[in-house]
Amino acid sequence: MANVGTSDNSIPADSKRRPARLRHARDELEHSLRALSHDMAANFMLLDNSFRRLKASLAAGDPGEVQPLVAHVEACLRESKRFLDDMAMLARSGTLSMEPCCVEVGEIVEEVLFEQRELLVERRVEVDVRPLRAVWCNRHRLKQVLTNLIRNAVKHGCDPQQPRITISAEFRRNRITPPNSPLVAIRVHDNGPGIDPRHHEEIFLPGRRLLSSSEEGVGMGLAIVRKIAEHFGGSATVEASCRNGTAFLVALPAPPEPARHQGPGRFPTETSELRRIEHDTPHEEQRPHRRAEKPRSKPARHR
Repeated sequence: MANVGTSDNSIPADSKRRPARLRHARDELEHSLRALSHDMAANFMLLDNSFRRLKASLAAGDPGEVQPLVAHVEACLRESKRFLDDMAMLARSGTLSMEPCCVEVGEIVEEVLFEQRELLVERRVEVDVRPLRAVWCNRHRLKQVLTNLIRNAVKHGCDPQQPRITISAEFRRNRITPPNSPLVAIRVHDNGPGIDPRHHEEIFLPGRRLLSSSEEGVGMGLAIVRKIAEHFGGSATVEASCRNGTAFLVALPAPPEPARHQGPGRFPTETSELRRIEHDTPHEEQRPHRRAEKPRSKPARHR
């Protein structure tokens, strides 16, 4: 009687790949949960600080402080709702919303600077925002990228005596895939002591932090930045040629031609799908060379 058995050749190829796909899905889910937990914790710290200051202002009868603090609390609550929506979607489908659309980087920078204003004021950070451009990315994920880059620069990068951050953008050509496709390189440059080139790749690994850093943290911020950038066909690196401080470069695809002509909004893509964006109006031109100041009774409003 012939010996009946199975060999690797008789197992369907799809079945062989299934364990690898399951491991990949598990790793992606774990990373998404860690990223959301990291960013939610940072947002709740901002919210808690604003609530404390709001209570103190009300107790002291200082009406000039109440309005800007209420606006800041509202902004943080909107972010909290977005995080909760992300968690709910992750629980339902195991993934986050990653649909790309045409997003004005300037709008997102203004939102992030407003939400992080207490940190900027506390550390006396001067922020120089140069003219920025639109990118092809998911709006919420781009906000995660910029929030983590700006917080990282403020907490770990800036010179303690005269802290300064410069945010700019420029067009580049993609040298990988697709070849020669336009990219927008977003540059966040601080004026601190810089990072040893030996650590330029290590700092993007989850859970890795430089031993020289005295700030609290779990080492997830830059890992989140790179993961999101690479998902959209871009990259996140430390500028090797920077000789003064540290410059982080996040390259993301420029919007396709239909998006550039129509601006932010809904329009058909190559796959005939409709992409979403929450803001319908282009952002106003950035005001360069701004120093973070304590808000007055009528602060500039950020979208």
